[in-house]
Amino acid sequence: MMEQKKISQTFAAVTLAFIVFCSIEALASAPGRQQLKCYIVPKEDRLHPIGRMDPGSVLHLAIAIPGRHRAELDQFVQNISDPKSPEYKHFLSPQEFALKFGPAQADYDAVSAFFKHRGFTVTTFSNRSLLDIDGTVKKIEATFHTTLRLYKHPTENRNFYAPDENPSVDLGIPLSNIAGLDNFLLIHPVLSKIPTHPVSP
Repeated sequence: MMEQKKISQTFAAVTLAFIVFCSIEALASAPGRQQLKCYIVPKEDRLHPIGRMDPGSVLHLAIAIPGRHRAELDQFVQNISDPKSPEYKHFLSPQEFALKFGPAQADYDAVSAFFKHRGFTVTTFSNRSLLDIDGTVKKIEATFHTTLRLYKHPTENRNFYAPDENPSVDLGIPLSNIAGLDNFLLIHPVLSKIPTHPVSP
């Protein structure tokens, strides 16, 4: 059971490392500001806003921070997946993964302090690749230099919220992604079917 838990934790960390690498662009017009270039809502679906988010609404965001030693991480993933490798299935604990591939502790602490200083509730994690923040729409718009607007979803019978432009932040430490700034895509959990007929003893 402990080995299975360790395996699942390592795969979670490795998967995270692969999905959060996005391009960061420094803005010449605002020194010290970085813009995230991993926006998923199609631009054509943001042409006609129907309103704005309530500034007092609270959103939960996940902030991803790039890890270190990307080339070594790629090789590590290949080795633990290759039956011919001596490192096959030699998984790392979250703490080991953080020490070897995660962001530097000083950078992680600085990002955490940045959001706390701006009034967000911050939750940190041992792997240092993510931190969660909770804050009002008003704080989010001010921190990420964007406006959260409401739009009619093009294929579903609902409205969605999203920034009207790519978010940017006045932070010298690079970020790789911000999840939770929109709900254009909804995650639907897959539930196993439960038999409705009586089960014989």
